[in-house]
Amino acid sequence: MRLYELNCLIKESEEGNIEGKVRNLVEQENGIVIDIKNQSRPRPVYFGAKNKEGSASLVSLSFNLEPEKLGSLKTNLSGENRILRYLILSKKTPKMTERRLRRPSVSFRGGEVTKVKKAELKEIGEKLEKVLGE
Repeated sequence: MRLYELNCLIKESEEGNIEGKVRNLVEQENGIVIDIKNQSRPRPVYFGAKNKEGSASLVSLSFNLEPEKLGSLKTNLSGENRILRYLILSKKTPKMTERRLRRPSVSFRGGEVTKVKKAELKEIGEKLEKVLGE
């Protein structure tokens, strides 16, 4: 499965109903819906052949789907009259990485616990003079 993002312009009058419809279209293709965002602002405007009124809303949907089933999802989306335009983006799946831990201030040697001693600035200076002086 791959991660995709679907962005749709939807006729404003039918906005509430269509989110469920788009979700159903993805789930019919055995996709997994991750997130739905309705990014409508007060009265966004879009004029086109399908939309004579000029108002539409943007809905964003993140989902996982098999790449082979993407073509049938596109045909279902283009057949829906309430969806004015849509864009499907392929996204990279985030990789899980290990977090690096800080070096512990306690050392475990042979079953006993000893604190790691921090070097003093004077000691470092003396060692440098000794090494450079010789």
